[in-house]
Amino acid sequence: AVAVYVACLQFLAFQHGMTIAGVYYVLSAFEPVTIVALTTIIHMAWRGPLWITVSVSTAWTLILSIVFQKVFAIPLPGGF
Repeated sequence: AVAVYVACLQFLAFQHGMTIAGVYYVLSAFEPVTIVALTTIIHMAWRGPLWITVSVSTAWTLILSIVFQKVFAIPLPGGF
């Protein structure tokens, strides 16, 4: 499973820059690939409603992505 995740980050690599609320943000393959992987992992362990699983995965991934990019200035995998 880890190999599939890493392969997806490598082969689906992209970067899209955008400004949200006056802050420049880079969306890369990390976000969608991680949201799908995390949703799958949570759904396998907990059989709650899918919308809750997707919401938690999306929120958690975006929060961590923003913290790593803006607070720690660490580029995320899945970009160029």
